[in-house]
Formats: sequence, C-alpha cells, structure tokens
Amino acid sequence: MITESPKFWMLLPVFLLLSSLALGVTTVMFATNDPAFAVVDDYYEQGNHVDEQLAEQAETEALGWKLRLINRSFEEGSANTTLRFRLLGPEGQPLIGLSGSMQAFHNARASNVQDVELRADPQEEGVYLAEFAIDRAGWWVWRYDLQREGDRARGESRSLMTELPR
Repeated sequence: MITESPKFWMLLPVFLLLSSLALGVTTVMFATNDPAFAVVDDYYEQGNHVDEQLAEQAETEALGWKLRLINRSFEEGSANTTLRFRLLGPEGQPLIGLSGSMQAFHNARASNVQDVELRADPQEEGVYLAEFAIDRAGWWVWRYDLQREGDRARGESRSLMTELPR
C-alpha cells in the first residue's frame, strides 16, 4: 500500500505546503484583479485632511447647487453615450458659466473610473454635456467638481441607468 512507503510520508508535508502556497497565490490574484474592488488613492492622507473636506462640503451645501441627470438611458453596444446634466441654483434657476469635470463609474465596477470634462450645451441654458462609455445598466456614481467665479462645488450623485429597448 502507498501509505506504507517512507517516501509517501516524506513528500506529504511538501505537497501540503505547496498546495497551501498555490491556494494563497490564487486567492491574491482573484482579489487584486476584481473590477468591483477599488482602493482609494492616498486614503491615509485624505484622513489627515478630513476637517478641510468637511469645510469644503459645507461650502458646497451653502451654494445650493443641484446636479440632475436628464437622460437615464443608453443604447447597448454604443462606444460612448452623451449624457445631459441640468445644473440648478438654490432657487431652481439654471446655472450658466460653469466649468468643471466629472468622474463616473458603475456601482459594481468601482475600479473602472472615467474622467471627463463638462461642456455647456449651446442649445439650452443650465444644461451640460459629458460623454461616458456606459456599458451596463444599474446604479452609476457621478462625482463632480464645478467652478464659477471663485465658487467651487464638489459632490456626488447616483442614478439608475437603463438600456433603451430595441
């Protein structure tokens, strides 16, 4: 029988160690290549400046600017989808003369962040355009950084995106 051989008992610990090592390497590879997993850049540094971030958030809330996504649907298979965002002031008036950028990612793909610049819609006041590669339905996160005449607003919005019916 194989268990009576001295070689079996010599090689069993080696086999167990190598299989444990292979399992560990496989687990690390799956964990680091998961597109749903994202690491916040400079997380420790951000924690050191949390008071500044809270003050910035209070300034954004005091401005009363609101970002609303107008079109919440996309066509499957299209390379880019032009999204329209309406920016409103505290009394609901359209905000004009803004510049800024946006980041977008699907809630289940937090490591696939898209950065784009907002541009004003020449046909409608207070509407801004941005092109994103929307590749899946579900909840999308929009992070914005807007400026106008010394005022700055940073925030985050979420919207449910749906596919256009064929």
